[in-house]
Amino acid sequence: MLTAHLMGLESTWNHPAIFDYYDRFLAIDGSLVADGPNAIHEFVDSMWTSYRSLGPN
Repeated sequence: MLTAHLMGLESTWNHPAIFDYYDRFLAIDGSLVADGPNAIHEFVDSMWTSYRSLGPN
């Protein structure tokens, strides 16, 4: 989702709800960074936090 956002592909993906879901999911559960199979991995959290606010290039 982050890559699609950064590439400006939301309209091509044509499913705005999935982008909203990821924004909401990581806003709510972003503090649950761990290494388990169902956890948000530190790399994903770091990338999302660093680059989500950037617009498409």
